[in-house]
Amino acid sequence: MLPACKLMDAIVGAGGVVRADDALQSVAPVGTPKALLPLLGRPMVQYVLDAISKVARIQNVIVIGLDAQHGLACPGKQLVYLPSAGSLFDNARQGCRAILERNPASRLAVWFSADVPLITPAMVDWFLDRTLESDRDLFYQLIRREVMLKRFPESRRTYTHLQDRVVCAGDVAAITPVVGAGAHPLWEQITGARKNPLRQAQIVGVQLLWLLLTRQLSVPRAEQLVGQRLGLSGVLLDCPFAEMGMDVDKPLQYALAERELRAART
Repeated sequence: MLPACKLMDAIVGAGGVVRADDALQSVAPVGTPKALLPLLGRPMVQYVLDAISKVARIQNVIVIGLDAQHGLACPGKQLVYLPSAGSLFDNARQGCRAILERNPASRLAVWFSADVPLITPAMVDWFLDRTLESDRDLFYQLIRREVMLKRFPESRRTYTHLQDRVVCAGDVAAITPVVGAGAHPLWEQITGARKNPLRQAQIVGVQLLWLLLTRQLSVPRAEQLVGQRLGLSGVLLDCPFAEMGMDVDKPLQYALAERELRAART
């Protein structure tokens, strides 16, 4: 049995739906929860839950935006459903509060997007190992462009130019539940602009925006500026797994995920 100091809880964000202006309406009708997009006969989010179910350090799993009638499973874990609170920020905050109600001693709340069906238990364990290396409040992943393109050359991700690398964001993060439950108001603006790195930098501050625009922003400087603005300590991890940032936003990415999952079955 793992010591309590190493146990964590998960939040799976599954509140998004296919909108009328969404490219994924070619895959599923408008109004369909994106987490339930069918991949080889199974809901997309079930692949995420499969990975989580095999990670020993995770106890409770809070699924936000779905309910028990969808027939999901996460063997060996306590599965809890909550309705969507609206924004990603509000969902993360209510997930952290739910974790604290069930497990006040929880070390970290690990956030998973429901649309990363290619992650594996080993990748999640790698990430959790990194969170044990420091006592920061927030852990966020960056994936280098060359890592993504080597694994998925046709992936069409959104990239950000830093001082010494070009990166895209990962879709698995972690925060201490106490910090997440009472998150800084700016988090709502930052998470709302998660597809627009320049807008995020502008929200954090002019200095960060300038450094980003001039490609002078280093990872340590980004950690420092974001931490000062939000009043927390964070770390940006160099993730070696493209799958951790391979979310399904477009039909091309849906087809890619389907192809990869089919190949894994053979």
